Amino acid sequence: MRLSKNKLKKIIESYLREAETESGQTVNAEKGGKTKTFTWISTPPAEAAATAKKEADMWESGKSPDGKKQYKRGYMKESDREAHPVLKKYFESVKPGQYFHQHPKDGKEGTSWSAAFVTYCMQQADSEAKWDRSINHRAPKQNGYLHLAWNRRAEIEKNPEKYVGKTVYIAFSGKEIIGNQKSNKHSTIKPEDQLSGEKDVLTPGDVVGVRQSSGRIHMDIYTGGGQIVGGNVTTPKGKQTCGYRSISPETSDVIKRVEITGVVNTNT
Repeated sequence: MRLSKNKLKKIIESYLREAETESGQTVNAEKGGKTKTFTWISTPPAEAAATAKKEADMWESGKSPDGKKQYKRGYMKESDREAHPVLKKYFESVKPGQYFHQHPKDGKEGTSWSAAFVTYCMQQADSEAKWDRSINHRAPKQNGYLHLAWNRRAEIEKNPEKYVGKTVYIAFSGKEIIGNQKSNKHSTIKPEDQLSGEKDVLTPGDVVGVRQSSGRIHMDIYTGGGQIVGGNVTTPKGKQTCGYRSISPETSDVIKRVEITGVVNTNT
């Protein structure tokens, strides 16, 4: 299920107006950097960030999606009956008829839906580069999009000439994008080959997460201004919901949509 073009256009225009400044500085859509073998610039998926904000606003409104029910707790929760069609929408963005189990009576947690939420939002920006649809963030057996993004990064590192001029989703470490020195031993790129980048190359629509020592990870969508939006999370409003939180300084993995702009001369 996709948003109508007119509704999405209005959301994007509103989002772009808000994103014109962050902390008083103009947002640069062409933030970029380089790896050991190629250079790149960000091509932020504005539609994805706008969709994430729209969904978060709905969950945090304190009302059901149709506006007919008011929640005393002030937000919609995954166990609310009215949330079921919304969650189904997220799962079906991955695969029509995708399984989802809900316990509306006893309040137990249903199937994890955080990756399906990210997939739903990110696919709104599909163009030349298409989001890797998955109900898992990183598991190889479930084609987790983080796993695929790191594999794609490794392929480009080996043969950058083939990808110059192409727009792709690839993974970076926090060290490379945020400058927080969080290299990633679970990635396809050796930590010593993850070059420390600038501190301000995050852009709205980046998908970010903090890797556990086991390799497990939860991922959210960066929406600008230091804020992230995720599904199946605990926010300042409550548990098992969707909403806004602050990005962690411990962020270890970042998936960005970038254009590969050139090849780094490794002979110098």
